[in-house]
Amino acid sequence: MIENIKTHYIESRLDKIDKDFLSYEEEFLSSEDSELILFLLESTNKIKINNTNNSIILYITGLSDEFNYQKARCDTIAGSPPDIDIDFDALDRDKAIDWVVENWGRDNVANIITHGTFKPKSLARGYYRVTEKDTEDLNSILKKIPQPKFGKEATLEEILDLNPDIKDNPKYTEFLDFSDKLEDMVSTFGIHAAGVVISDFPIHDVIPMWSNSKADRITQFDKDEVEELGLIKFDFLSIDTLSIIKECVRLIKQEKKEDLDIFAIQDHDEKTYSLMSAGLLAGMFQMETSGKAKQLIQDINPQSIEEISDISALNRPGPMQAKLDVQYIETKKNGFSDSDMPKVVEEILKDTQYTLIYQEQIMALLNKMAGFTLKEADDARRAMGKKKKEVLEAYYEKFISGSKANGINENYADSLWSDIMGFADYCLHGLTKVYTIEYGYIEIEKIVKEKIEATVLSMGPNGIVKQKIKQFWNKGKKPCYTYSADDIIVTSTVDHKFLTASGKMKEIEYIYQSKENFKKWRLNG
Repeated sequence: MIENIKTHYIESRLDKIDKDFLSYEEEFLSSEDSELILFLLESTNKIKINNTNNSIILYITGLSDEFNYQKARCDTIAGSPPDIDIDFDALDRDKAIDWVVENWGRDNVANIITHGTFKPKSLARGYYRVTEKDTEDLNSILKKIPQPKFGKEATLEEILDLNPDIKDNPKYTEFLDFSDKLEDMVSTFGIHAAGVVISDFPIHDVIPMWSNSKADRITQFDKDEVEELGLIKFDFLSIDTLSIIKECVRLIKQEKKEDLDIFAIQDHDEKTYSLMSAGLLAGMFQMETSGKAKQLIQDINPQSIEEISDISALNRPGPMQAKLDVQYIETKKNGFSDSDMPKVVEEILKDTQYTLIYQEQIMALLNKMAGFTLKEADDARRAMGKKKKEVLEAYYEKFISGSKANGINENYADSLWSDIMGFADYCLHGLTKVYTIEYGYIEIEKIVKEKIEATVLSMGPNGIVKQKIKQFWNKGKKPCYTYSADDIIVTSTVDHKFLTASGKMKEIEYIYQSKENFKKWRLNG
């Protein structure tokens, strides 16, 4: 029957829609709906139908002229493929992968390579092992390498900035020259623990492959390069908790002669949430091994699976660093949002205690508040995750202008962008003085230490703006440098941005290297 319906497809409309989504709709079209569609198409009285469910078939057959391209991804919108995570019982994960191979074909399924790179610590150990030089020098270097921050090791440049005695000592010259050449080069390779690529064509047509004793199809490109080529990456995650649940169900069947349907268990069980709030989290996925999650659960006192999901999202370095966990807890206790929050933002954040914690919320804000298309919103979200500053700078300007066009105050939009970014990793030196409305010039260090509530003046692309200090937080010590240009002297980290004569915000190091001028301005009053 679907073949008869296909003869009515309008070619010009067919060219615009996503063929994969059409294929899915064709496959799952019921016989009753097929009969009705065909009856209407062959009827002498041509009628139009309201496309309530945004059906592709109704649109491309001409039965409806309504179709929302924003809600149904299509070739004209494009965008990157999603990264799909699927959780499996640890004991049955391999069975799921075997099914995928059997269903899609051996050549269309592959594991993903991982690349290990040379970092300062491994370079130091390797260099002193190969050269057989004094191990005391090695130990001295290792002691000066800071602990990884959020899982990211310090770079050689950062280590030398913090330890000029190494940089200036002749006995380390050969090691530093060796390390400078090899840092971040590929040192080892392996197989992604969970990543699998699934394609509708042989993967070796677009990606070189290799094999080892553990797998016979492995991409030679890593997960980011695979995505850039348009292939979809799945994470087949092995979850021990699911294995425990499965075994519990088996034992209940064996001992109690009862068939327990875990999917029939209702949410909001009072005893369950009482145990959680007491900090008894054994067997709770992603929570039982995290001390911070335990504290969050006790502070938030969750009463639904949605709040458990919120806690899981908050229990990450970015949200913690931006103090979003504190905001969530305070808002839940108060029961209302920030009085300055625009209605469009309230609507997007109301289900998470008016706190920004999900990527989908970021996309919704960019789309509904600032007028981004869904593709632009997705591209911006990805750029944020990868800290692509040059890309984000262009999106910042669009976000501010789009928000203003929708009646949003510029100061509020600028503050929200900072929340979206998780607060950028640049800052002024603590001894820098800023001008406040209430107290005149005060050092930043004094403001932070004494938690002085004040209104500061700052320079934005559209002139001087007033901003109330909303949060005080410590990001640790960072190397700062003093820059001078004519009569202006500034001490800051290398990536702090300033307004330039061109009217754009640029990093201080870029300004210094390119010899571009600061935009001179004077505070009045």
